[in-house]
Amino acid sequence: MLTGGRHRFTATIFGVLDQASVLVHLAAATLARVQLREEDGLVARCLIGRQVYGFKSSVLRICFQPYPYLHLAYPHDVECVELRKSERVVVSLPVQVIAKQGSYNAHLIDLSASGAQVTCDQVLGEVGDELKLAFTLTFAGVSRELMCAGLVRNISKGLSVDSAQHTHGVEFLSLSQEDIQFLLGYLYETLAHGRRAPSV
Repeated sequence: MLTGGRHRFTATIFGVLDQASVLVHLAAATLARVQLREEDGLVARCLIGRQVYGFKSSVLRICFQPYPYLHLAYPHDVECVELRKSERVVVSLPVQVIAKQGSYNAHLIDLSASGAQVTCDQVLGEVGDELKLAFTLTFAGVSRELMCAGLVRNISKGLSVDSAQHTHGVEFLSLSQEDIQFLLGYLYETLAHGRRAPSV
């Protein structure tokens, strides 16, 4: 993910020449939209496994043949942050839940790489029950629907005496590797901005 000015966009690193430049490919439509110029400053973030690397750079050269790509200034300082499996962020996201007794519209109130807290005005099952979850995340301007199975680990009634909401601690069981990487990117982006994730 690259950030330049007010724009944020995804790109692919495909080459590095030590102490010279980093080669980054991006779509022609993206290049036209963000209107980059040589010497523009950028902040790059790259997710590898559970580690997020970040560095500041600038555009050395914009090339269009045989496809659009950039030469970025070689970074001298690279930061690395490891996302713990239990790292949680506060969210407010709709989630579709399929339980034994039916389908429900519920909400995610926090999210981590290993699970989530799900609230609903109905009890979605018992501890040990398996649920199916479907929810949408947006990371680096790209939206993706994640669908997975989850195991109910605990259930509690609301945060206040008059609350009708039931909170379910759910452990993820079957996220694909691509979904895990996207989820980690979403978590990092939210944590890096030091803010509450936006509602959908």
